[in-house]
Amino acid sequence: MEHKFNYTIVGMFVLGFIACLIALIIWLTNGFEKVNTIEYRVITNESVSGLSVNSPIDYRGVDVGKVASMELNHDDPRYVTIYLNIDVGTPIKNDTEAVLMSRGITGLVNVSLTGGTPEAGALLPSKADPIPTIKNGASLSRRLDEALNNVTHSLSELSKKMGLILTTENIDNLSNILSNTNTFTADLATVGDKINVLTEKATGTIDTIQPQIKDAAQAFSSFADHLQGSTKQLENMSVKINSTLDSAESTLNTWGSLGQEANGSLQDVFPVLENALYNFSLFMQELEAKPNSIILGKPQQKPGPGE
Repeated sequence: MEHKFNYTIVGMFVLGFIACLIALIIWLTNGFEKVNTIEYRVITNESVSGLSVNSPIDYRGVDVGKVASMELNHDDPRYVTIYLNIDVGTPIKNDTEAVLMSRGITGLVNVSLTGGTPEAGALLPSKADPIPTIKNGASLSRRLDEALNNVTHSLSELSKKMGLILTTENIDNLSNILSNTNTFTADLATVGDKINVLTEKATGTIDTIQPQIKDAAQAFSSFADHLQGSTKQLENMSVKINSTLDSAESTLNTWGSLGQEANGSLQDVFPVLENALYNFSLFMQELEAKPNSIILGKPQQKPGPGE
C-alpha cells in the first residue's frame, strides 16, 4: 500500500513549530513587553567569576535591569568593564555605587546598586559621556580579603616585634623579674603576718586603755563644768570691779571739786597767816631781847621834852 504525504503541509507544520519554539524562547528570556533602558558601565578590578550576561541588577533588592555584556580592558587588563541595561526612571545618582554580590552558595553573582542621596545629582547620559560610569564599591569578598590581609599584616608585625623582645638577654631579664616578684610576694606575706600580729596587739591595747579614756573623758567633762562655773564667777567679779571703778571715778570727781574749792579758800588764808607769822617773829625777837617783858609788860617810854 503506497502512502502519500503532503510535504507542503509537513513543511508548514515544521516551520510553525520552529516559530513557536523561537517565540517561547524569546518569551522565556525577555518577554514581549518592550522596556526602555539606559546603558551604564562599571569598571572594576575584582573578578567577575559567576557573573554572566542577563544577570539581574537590583537596587536595594528591587530588580532594575540586567547585565548587557562584559569585556576586559585591553589597555589595563587589571580592570573589567561591565555594561548594564538599567530601566528608565531608576534614580541613579552621582554617589550611587555598583557592588558585586554573591547569591547563596551556587556561586552566581549579580550587580547590586547601593547609595544615592537626594542631594546628589542624577547620573544621566550626555553628549560628552553617552555611557555614564557608575562607581564600583567593594564587594563582601573584597572587604573580607582586605580585612584578612590587614590581620595577617598585623600578626606579621606582632611576630617581628615579639621576636625583637624575646631575645636571650630579655628572657634572662624576665626570669630575674619573675624571681624577684616571687621573693617580693613571699616577703609581703611575711609582712602581712606581722601586720596581723600588730593589729591584734593594737586591738588589745585599745581594749585596755578604753576605760582610762572613758575616765579621762569624764574628768575632762567635770573640768569643763568647773571651768564654766569659774567663768561665770569671773564675769560677776568683772561686773563688780566695773561698778567699783565707776564709784572711784565718781569719788575722784568729787575730790577734784573739793580741791578746787579748798584752793580758793587757801588763797584767802595765806595773807592772814603770813601777817600772823610776821607778828610772831617780832614777838620772839622782843622776848629774846627782854625776857622779863612777858611778866612786867612793856616798859613805859619816857616823855619827851615839853610833854
